[in-house]
Amino acid sequence: DTIIPRIVANGGDRGGVYVIQGVRKAGKKSAFFLNDDHINLLANTIERIGEVALLIIDPISAYLGKADSHNNAEVRGVLASLSDFAEKKHVAIVAITHLNKTGGGDAIARFMGSLAFVASARAAYLIVKDKDDETRRLFAPVKNNNAGDTLGLAYRIEPWGIIEEE
Repeated sequence: DTIIPRIVANGGDRGGVYVIQGVRKAGKKSAFFLNDDHINLLANTIERIGEVALLIIDPISAYLGKADSHNNAEVRGVLASLSDFAEKKHVAIVAITHLNKTGGGDAIARFMGSLAFVASARAAYLIVKDKDDETRRLFAPVKNNNAGDTLGLAYRIEPWGIIEEE
């Protein structure tokens, strides 16, 4: 109800987007966790789809299973398996998280949960409202191991109205 209409409105091919909501085992509720069994199922699914370049996990904390999102060792364990998977499958991963409510301080400390979410990543970006313009958002680098310091971006989300399905 959100992602596909935005892709279509921007001229994207919705046929190239797959939404995986969970793994259903006989007689049990659908769930998806970043454990080795489910990562193997995800790898098999990607092989069936073919040519997958990007996996977005939103929010990452919802897929930790029994791992404590505030426990550095537990988060690193989950993310290590996910990183191995990404490397083997040549897939980029974007993991979405939210900000904690503490406010102030270093931007890197604002990410919710364990610092391992940011420490394990190659790059981390923060999106916040511009204090001087409520219609503008700021996209700022917090960490980047792949390049030198870069400037952020400012942008606005423009309403599209009703999107007609073909």
